[in-house]
Amino acid sequence: MLASERDEIPKTFQEWCDKVTSRDLKKAKLHDKELASASKMGFDQFLLLRVIWKTHKRNITNVPDIKYWIREAEKKLRSYQSWSTFCDGLGIPEPHITERSGEPSRARPEGNFAIVKYYHQEVEKTKPQADPETFDTPIASRTRAKTNPPLVRGMKGMTLEDPQTPSRESRKPSGDISYDFDNKTSPPFHSRIFKPEDDESPGSSPTSDPSPPNTTSREMDRILYPPTRDEQIVNTALIVFLNALTMHFDFYSNWTLHRKPFIATFENAQFEARTDGYLDSPGGKTRAIIEVKPVTRKLNMVPIRTQESAQMVAWIKSDDDLAQRTNNLRLHIAQDRHELWVTVAKYEEEYLEYLSDKKAAYPDDTSSFLIMNQYGPWDITKKSDMKEIGAILLAITLRAEREIRDEIQIEEKIQAEKIKAEEKAQAEEEIQAEKIKAEEKIQAEEKMQAENIKAAEKTKPEIKAKKEAKKEPKKRGKT
Repeated sequence: MLASERDEIPKTFQEWCDKVTSRDLKKAKLHDKELASASKMGFDQFLLLRVIWKTHKRNITNVPDIKYWIREAEKKLRSYQSWSTFCDGLGIPEPHITERSGEPSRARPEGNFAIVKYYHQEVEKTKPQADPETFDTPIASRTRAKTNPPLVRGMKGMTLEDPQTPSRESRKPSGDISYDFDNKTSPPFHSRIFKPEDDESPGSSPTSDPSPPNTTSREMDRILYPPTRDEQIVNTALIVFLNALTMHFDFYSNWTLHRKPFIATFENAQFEARTDGYLDSPGGKTRAIIEVKPVTRKLNMVPIRTQESAQMVAWIKSDDDLAQRTNNLRLHIAQDRHELWVTVAKYEEEYLEYLSDKKAAYPDDTSSFLIMNQYGPWDITKKSDMKEIGAILLAITLRAEREIRDEIQIEEKIQAEKIKAEEKAQAEEEIQAEKIKAEEKIQAEEKMQAENIKAAEKTKPEIKAKKEAKKEPKKRGKT
């Protein structure tokens, strides 16, 4: 069963322990489980990944040197005219269809960010009226609107404001909408998975007065922020924004919408996770991963976090041992409809040991856990938010660039040392060859000398015989 809003993502070590105990998973082994893909992962499987989510405000502080890189990014962006033009144009409404003249649009100024503005406006598009009776919602939600007219009247009479983070109580209204994460192409809003058990409680009266309407409720969020028609629109919007931010600068890395697969392999099981893009670099090393959804995060918090956790684990497991140990801080960029999020994942050596170990060692602390630190959201419709997140995303790219340059320098040094070692080895081989050649020459000379001696010894009897033969006539003459 897929993870759903009835489940709750552990925020602390104790919460994780309680959930594992209540689900009788204390002796379960990740290596023996039948694992689903990241987009279809159930809550039990998620718990076995040992992931804890921590929610932070937008001030990212636990990325090394991130403040320095944000300052550097802000300097670069101040001299980037297209960026300034884009930010200044935020908030300018799209002209009404009857006002279009075919002339250059003030709402879409020229520059690298013109296409970004276009796709952001596509993401923003909602129904013209926030009316529960006309809004295209799941059947159970429509039924609720009809049987609770006071709620409809209350919604019609309220002022719609920007939603704030809901309280724990406000996260539990009925009629939750869940996005089908495995369907990447044009998921219609009316086909979203709906949990009927979350509808009206059996004892509730259809005509009873509802609680006073709350502008921060999920009901209002569904009306204010309906799903974008197609996840690909959100995906394109994020990628072109990242490309526009970085294309002006001469970088090694680039943000791509390639859906890279990561496979997490265990002893008796494996699962695959595909991202909606990533920060690529020379050699194919991934620097950050991307995931998008056409729905807002707080309406689908559990399944979104479950999938993103699985993606992070698959990314870690796809790396070699050295990369796993040296890259223990990883970045995840997400856009959920009109909101941008940055998640910083951190882990220790003990977590890698857990992922590679066959034993289901019950943990004593969080050292063997993956900690997902979530920051955000930043609203793409707000100038202040975009200026802030733009600097952060460029800072992340700049930080990756420094890593790439350091790695290139290290690789060049290694390569130079390798060439030097090869040249030294070659010189030694040449010396050795000369030595062998000299030894062979000596051996040849010694052999020749030996043969000469042998030949000389062989000719001694002949010489002696010749001498004796010469002496014989002289003896005869005397006699």
